[in-house]
Amino acid sequence: MLAALLEKKSSMARVEVSECVSESPEGPEAEDEFENGDLGGDASGAGGVGGGVGGGGGGERGARSGKSLFQTLSRKKSMINELGGGQVRKRLNLKINAVNAFAGKGKSVRGYHEKTKKELEDYRVNQILKKAAAKGDPSAIFNLALNEKNDQRAFKLYQQAAAAGHVKGIFNLALMYANGRGTNKSMVRALHCYQQAAAKGYSKAHYNLGLHYEKMGDDILAKNAYERAAQQGLASAEFNLGQLLVKEEADRTTERTRRDTERAIELWKSAAAKEHPGALCCIGVCYLKGTGGFHVDNDKAVTYLRQASHAGTHGGCVEALYMLGGLYAHAKGGLPRDDVRAVELWTRAAAHGHANSMNALGVMYENGRGVKKNLDKAVSLFVSASDQGHAEALKNLGVLEKEMKQKQRETALMQSSA
Repeated sequence: MLAALLEKKSSMARVEVSECVSESPEGPEAEDEFENGDLGGDASGAGGVGGGVGGGGGGERGARSGKSLFQTLSRKKSMINELGGGQVRKRLNLKINAVNAFAGKGKSVRGYHEKTKKELEDYRVNQILKKAAAKGDPSAIFNLALNEKNDQRAFKLYQQAAAAGHVKGIFNLALMYANGRGTNKSMVRALHCYQQAAAKGYSKAHYNLGLHYEKMGDDILAKNAYERAAQQGLASAEFNLGQLLVKEEADRTTERTRRDTERAIELWKSAAAKEHPGALCCIGVCYLKGTGGFHVDNDKAVTYLRQASHAGTHGGCVEALYMLGGLYAHAKGGLPRDDVRAVELWTRAAAHGHANSMNALGVMYENGRGVKKNLDKAVSLFVSASDQGHAEALKNLGVLEKEMKQKQRETALMQSSA
């Protein structure tokens, strides 16, 4: 059955998704309706101005660059005067003097130019936002919150945007409560905000509610929340809904089981088309095992697993890394045996705390396959995996420690007899 074949993989993928909750899942995000374009960033602010004074460049080229920059900054000065802000004018004058000094020494100021351009643009945008926010514009308040570096001030701005009914402001306010940023942590208030945003049809709020309900063990409410988010095409919700359908399949042998399996496959296909790591891995497994209506196709299986191992923002799907490592280590799935590649893949997965990969990597270190033999490293990996309840790792640890003690005794006897 599909559920049985995907049991290990499904469990790991679900943990990966759930972990995102504490890392502000699916946001915060930039307002996409503001006419001044992408104002990017997250609840911690837009960040500092990039760039710096460039090195090298020398001689006449540096002098010309300095002169050009001086003219550019001088033109910007009139704009700053119109917008007001004495401190900004002072900084600008200091920069113009610095540019003259660098240009006079024949040094390149390209980096300084870019830094100043960005700072001036950020200042201009913030002035426009502040004027709009003062008139009660929810989008302006929301974007000010995005650009705010201070969590307490950002929190208050999100409160204002939420009070004005701005759905993304409500969602980001929920994230602030959930993560205790700018305020005391409160999942009760976070859930209230998620529910408010979900009532306005916001897919990511439905998704985060689904994560919470699933964590609490209420699969029915979780399915309903994921369903509403999946209907809007949210890949993470499609993937998790498919996982829940497969989870239920193991306990049924009815026509509904077949329908749920087919629905799970369709959901994973849709999410995989959006490069969701877990969904790509699921489709790869189906091709590898020939389940879920798929015919065995090693080439497609490996292609999907490789895509999954690189997709997403968290270093790829760890289960895909583990499975690919196994295919290389055992020369399966149409791949040649390559112990070095297997070690590389399992090392990546182990770095994310994947117990199966830690155990497999421990075996490689124990036997010197694809890596220099290192029993101490093997022990460390077995311990880390067994700490997560990995039974095989615990068994391997016991056997290895017994062998190491035996060798130590034999070495001691040889030394004493000599």
